[in-house]
Amino acid sequence: SRVQLQLTDVRIEDQAASKTTPETALSIDQVDVKAQLTDLLRTPSGSATVAVRKLGYNDVRLDRLRMRGNGDPAAARVEVSAAGNVHGPLDLDLAADFKRADCVAMLSIDRLKGTAAGRPIALRQPLLLRQGPNSTAVQDLALDLDGGRVAGSVELGTSTIDGAITVSKLPLSLVAIAAPDLNVSGQLDADARVQGSVSRPRSRVQLQLTDVRIEDQAAS
Repeated sequence: SRVQLQLTDVRIEDQAASKTTPETALSIDQVDVKAQLTDLLRTPSGSATVAVRKLGYNDVRLDRLRMRGNGDPAAARVEVSAAGNVHGPLDLDLAADFKRADCVAMLSIDRLKGTAAGRPIALRQPLLLRQGPNSTAVQDLALDLDGGRVAGSVELGTSTIDGAITVSKLPLSLVAIAAPDLNVSGQLDADARVQGSVSRPRSRVQLQLTDVRIEDQAAS
């Protein structure tokens, strides 16, 4: 079957936010949906594309958002791209493969690059997220972020944990994303290791902060 759908000038207002003038909680200029699907009553498969133009939601402003999926519930390829402003300029491109077998779901993100909150971001290698009946894992994280890097893996079982994270030359100016009034400079290097039982894990953490400066712009 083939599906085509278009929505234009979508507005959702939050009347509870103001008794006199309702606030527009969500606005979208245009949404286009296209899908080609087969075997809907047994094992659905096919491809679908959703393209959004000019989306606004609170502080989120997207000029474009495009999502494409191809496959079936057991194995699918997903691609997402977005551009706009979310606490700063946003221009991201993401691609991942999803697989589910024997009660285990896996998402392998092989592409993530662009700009988030005005900061360059990129995966250096595929990142694997795994969810099973007895454990959850993040494997082979290697993320470049604004000149710094975060790398590591962690697995959480029903009663055990095993993980290691390394942070290298991460700019402290990233704090401004959550606290815009704070002008923080410097960099963070860290190494953390945790393993053992969830109730009594063994851990080791090393932190190094260099050239730290904090200015409160709201004070002046």
